[in-house]
Amino acid sequence: DLYQSPPLYGLVGKFVLLFCGLRVASILVAPRLFATHYRPLSPSEQRDWHGRVVGSLFATGIVFVALPEYLWPGDALAADEAFGTSDRASLACAIAAAFFVWDVFFCTAACQGWPFVLHASAGLFIYWHALQPFQQRAACFFLCWEASTPLLNLRSQLIACRLTH
Repeated sequence: DLYQSPPLYGLVGKFVLLFCGLRVASILVAPRLFATHYRPLSPSEQRDWHGRVVGSLFATGIVFVALPEYLWPGDALAADEAFGTSDRASLACAIAAAFFVWDVFFCTAACQGWPFVLHASAGLFIYWHALQPFQQRAACFFLCWEASTPLLNLRSQLIACRLTH
C-alpha cells in the first residue's frame, strides 16, 4: 500500500544521515586509533578507508536484520513471497536503500569509478523497489551475502597499510 510507504522513506532518510555520521566518526577516530598505519595513506586511500568502515558496519548490521527474516519469515511474508511484507523485512530494505543512497554519493564524490557507482545505483534501485513491497524475502536473502563484506574490506585496508605479505 503506497500510503504506508512515506514513513519508510523517512526512515531511509534517517539511516542516510546515520551513514554520513559513521563516515565522519571514522574520519575523526581512524587517525587517532590507527595513527602509525593510517597517516601514511594517500588522501584517496584515506577516503577509501572511511568508505570501507561504513560499508563494513552496514554489512554486519544488515545480516543480523535480514537473516532471521529470511529464515523465519513473518506470516504475511511467508504467505505471499512476491508481495508479502513484514516489519523486519521492510526495515532491512529501508536500511539497504539508505546505504545505497549514501554509497551512490560516496562513490561519486570519492571518485571510486563507474563500476562502483553503477553497483550502488543498482542496489539502490533494487532495495528501493522492495519497499513497495515487492520481493522482500528475496531481498533479505540477497542481503545475507553482505556477510563477506567486512572481511573483504579488512583485507583491502590491510593491503593499503602494507600489513600483508
